[in-house]
Amino acid sequence: MVLTPIELIALGKRALLVGLLLACTVGGSMPAVAAESIVLGPNIDFNPVGDQHTVVAFVVDAGGQPIAGRQVDFEILSGPHAGARGSDITDASGHAAFTYTGTAAGLDTIMASFVDSSGTRQTSNAVRKQWFVPLCGNGVIDPGEQCEPHTLCAGECNPVIGVCFDIGCRSDCTCPCGDGIVDPGEQCDDGNHLSGDGCSPGCLIERCPLGAGFWKNHPEAWQVDSLELGRETYSKAELLAILGTSTGSGSDADASLVLADQMIAAELNIAGGSAITPEIDPVLFFQDPLSELSGRLPYGVDPDSPIGQKLIDAADVLEKYNKGKFTTECSRMTTRSRSSVIRGERWVE
Repeated sequence: MVLTPIELIALGKRALLVGLLLACTVGGSMPAVAAESIVLGPNIDFNPVGDQHTVVAFVVDAGGQPIAGRQVDFEILSGPHAGARGSDITDASGHAAFTYTGTAAGLDTIMASFVDSSGTRQTSNAVRKQWFVPLCGNGVIDPGEQCEPHTLCAGECNPVIGVCFDIGCRSDCTCPCGDGIVDPGEQCDDGNHLSGDGCSPGCLIERCPLGAGFWKNHPEAWQVDSLELGRETYSKAELLAILGTSTGSGSDADASLVLADQMIAAELNIAGGSAITPEIDPVLFFQDPLSELSGRLPYGVDPDSPIGQKLIDAADVLEKYNKGKFTTECSRMTTRSRSSVIRGERWVE
C-alpha cells in the first residue's frame, strides 16, 4: 500500500537536471560545474510501516549521458532508520537503486554519492521518506498489524490486550488518521491521506506559506537550523545573513540572492507544515539553477544573463508559493491575513 499525497515526479524527469551541468557565463567568468553528477528520487514518498521503499539514483557525465558500471553508495542521514546504508552498481541507463523496509514511523532523509573519474566524491540531492502507522480499521491486515477489526474504532480506541476486537488492530491501538474523525493527537481529519487540501497526510493542519520577510524577522519560529541551497548547506546564522543582504534592483540586482531569499522562505514554510505543491516540487528538487554554480552565496549573477534569467524565473515561482498562490485550501483553514499558527502561537506577516 503506497500513498502519494502529492503528484510525484517520474524518474525520467530527473534527467532535466542534466542541463545544470552545462557551463554558463556568470559575471564575466565561467563557473565550475561537476564533470559528472548524480540525482536521487523520488524526492518525497509516504508509506505505512512494514512496507519497502526504493530510491533510485541517476548518474550522468558532463554531456548528460548515463554512466554504467559505477558504484553508488546510499545512506539514510536522519530519521527512524538513520545509519542504514547500501550500495548498487549503475546499469546501462545510469540507474542504481536502494531498497529498505520501514520498521518505525517518522521522516527519513536519504542521500546517495559516488566517486567520479577524477577521484572526487559527488553527492546527490537529499530526498525524504515519511513512514506512518498503518490504517487500523480499513478491513485489510496491513504490514505492522496483528489483526483487523470489521469497523473503525470510532474515536474510542481503548487498548486491546491479546485479541482483536472491533476497536483495535493490536494491543497499542492507534486511532486512524484519515477516518474523518478528529481523534486525540490530530489537528484535523478530512477522511484521506492527501496533501495540499488543508489537512496533511499525518492529520496536521497545513500552514499557509509566509514570505521571506516573516522568516527574516522571526528566526525563533524556524523549525530547522540549516538548509540546503543548490549543492551547499548553510547554517541558520548564514541563512539569516543572506536574508539580511540587499538583493539590489533592476539590472544591478544579484539574481542568486533573489532566488535564495525565496528558496529559504519556501523550505522554511515546508518545514513549518506547509504543503509541497506540484508547482514548486521541480524548482526545489530537480531544476534548482543554484546547483549550476560553484562555491557559496552570493554569486553576483547578472539578472539579464542566461543563468540569471533561470534564477529569476525560479524565484518568481517560489514567490507565488510563499504568497499562498498555490495553497488556497490552507487559506480557508486560517485567517484572511494569512496568519500561521507555529508552536502554538499566532504569527502574522
